[in-house]
Amino acid sequence: MAISLHRLRYFQAIVSSGSFSAAARDLNIAQPALSYHIHELEEEFGASLLVRSNKGVELTPSGLTLSRHASDILRRVDEAEHEIRAQVRVPNGNVTVALAVTMARHLVPVLLRIVDERYPQVSVKFLDVGSVPATELMKTERVELALVPHAAEIPDIEARPMYREPLSLIEQARSAKPSRDPIRFYDLGGRPLVLSSRKYDLRRRVEEAAIVADRSLNVRYEQESIEIIRAIVQSGLAGTITQAAVFHPASERPHLDIRKLVEPEITRTHCLVRRRDRSPSLAVNAVATALNDAVLQLISDGTLPGVYCGP
Repeated sequence: MAISLHRLRYFQAIVSSGSFSAAARDLNIAQPALSYHIHELEEEFGASLLVRSNKGVELTPSGLTLSRHASDILRRVDEAEHEIRAQVRVPNGNVTVALAVTMARHLVPVLLRIVDERYPQVSVKFLDVGSVPATELMKTERVELALVPHAAEIPDIEARPMYREPLSLIEQARSAKPSRDPIRFYDLGGRPLVLSSRKYDLRRRVEEAAIVADRSLNVRYEQESIEIIRAIVQSGLAGTITQAAVFHPASERPHLDIRKLVEPEITRTHCLVRRRDRSPSLAVNAVATALNDAVLQLISDGTLPGVYCGP
């Protein structure tokens, strides 16, 4: 015997509402049609299920047994449908991602290619910002995800470490063979430097390290724009202290001395950031996965010279 699920639902609707007329209204079905389906259900079981009365309907012993089993059957069917639909749902919608400006130039093209290939119904918009502006934008719900440095300690934000890179002294190469030898803070001497202003985390970390090393810095130029800082370094006017990832691996790094700072060493850890109090959509989860894979790809090909520190 093959029992129709929709007839079981009709039967349960009558039991829940207490009458054929109320169930017909709830189901948006004509009452004679509803009566027909219940009659067919009784024929299939060979037993009376419902008794009509002036007060509505009453369950027969057979109807009570069916109602108990039908409730469990329909619940299990609904759960199975929910799980299956969750598995096959396709991510779609718009996701805004905040990126540190030092990472954006490398990550954006790779991330967009991955998203286009895997999730064609997802659209990604980017904002290039620092860690504090990114988390502020997240609190105002202007962005759903961010990859920014040193955000783990900010409250109400979930931050998962993903990429770590040491800071280096970066200058125009002094010889035909660019140097990659580490350099101590103590040995910086009076080299002219171009750095960002003190409102940025990177500048503050550099100055803290200089204090630890008991060395003063010769900050010849203070600039806000990373593009201007790059231009000054490439012209030979000054060096800078930053991540090697700021400079293009093929067209710029071969012409620069990139020397990891030691004693003390400084590293920057970029974290994947999202709000704790928001359940991420399928699209947000998809972009987070794509972002993780983009970072791994860029580390693998040497574009990002740091290390992966994700799960």
